[in-house]
Amino acid sequence: MSCGAIGVVGMGAMGRGIAEVAARAKHFVQTIDKTSVMVSDTSGYIVNRLLVPYLLDALRALEAHVAAAEAIDAAMKLGCAHPMGPRQLSDAIGLDVVYAMAKTMHKELGEQRFSPPPLLRRLVLAGHLGKKSRLGVYDYSVHPPRVNSRLWPSEVTDQTASQMTTPEST
Repeated sequence: MSCGAIGVVGMGAMGRGIAEVAARAKHFVQTIDKTSVMVSDTSGYIVNRLLVPYLLDALRALEAHVAAAEAIDAAMKLGCAHPMGPRQLSDAIGLDVVYAMAKTMHKELGEQRFSPPPLLRRLVLAGHLGKKSRLGVYDYSVHPPRVNSRLWPSEVTDQTASQMTTPEST
């Protein structure tokens, strides 16, 4: 996702005596039609500190088969009025970028919520980076995009399918 798509610029507190620099930076941000927000100078500032766990939790829900990718995206778009779902957003940002942000924030902040789930690591290692590689959680080589058929190893898909279709004994 390009920086042009983002309407906000986090400006880290720069310490004392730099008020003129901050004012000039804020003016520049306005000239490029963005809104500046002042935040503490900490890993992830505010946007990524809130966004990364959201994206990772959506991947964890997908990994745990809580819901399909399309259902997760639809629920957040329709239920929370988000312009796109977390799976679509991860693919737009780039799964490698999401992975790098998560690893950095996990290392620097030491919080489990920033720990990248295994599915994310596996997708990145396979080169499924999202829209830029035409394959991520979704497959962008077809129109309209559909869920990546290689999202799950075949033995996992077969096992999950059989569990979902096998009636439970009472």
